[in-house]
Amino acid sequence: MIIRLTLSDNDFTHYIEEFCLGLRDRMFNYEYIPSFSEPMVETYKGDVETYSQDWISYLERRKAYQNKRAKLMNPDNRYKKGTKEYKEICDEVRRLWKMFTEKNVGYIADEVPKVSIQHSLEEGWENGEVVYYFTPYDKYITK
Repeated sequence: MIIRLTLSDNDFTHYIEEFCLGLRDRMFNYEYIPSFSEPMVETYKGDVETYSQDWISYLERRKAYQNKRAKLMNPDNRYKKGTKEYKEICDEVRRLWKMFTEKNVGYIADEVPKVSIQHSLEEGWENGEVVYYFTPYDKYITK
C-alpha cells in the first residue's frame, strides 16, 4: 500500500517528509488508548472489582486496536476508494498529521494534507509537492 500526501505547495514538503518518518509504527497504535497510570490507579482506592473490570475493558480495547492495525496495515490489501477501510486509513493519517503539526510545527497546524491510497506509481513530475509513503518498507519518496 502506498499513501500519497500533498499540501499542494512544495514549500511544505519537508514537513510531510519529517511526518512520514516512522509513520507506519504510529498508525493505529494502541498507545493512543487511555491506559492505566499511577494517579488513575490511586483513584480506585481498594475497589478491586471496578479496577478489574476497567482493566479487562482496557485489554479488550487494546486487542481490538491490534487486530484493526493488523488488518488495515497488511500490505497485501488493496482497498478501493470509498470503502470503509480506505476512509479509516486516510482519517488516521490526518489525525496523526494534526498531532504532528500541533507538537512540531504550530503555524501550519490548520493545513490538512490531501491523502489517498495507491497501489502503484506512474512516472511523472509533480513539482516536488507530493510525498509517497510505502507502508511495507516505512520509506517515502518525493515526486
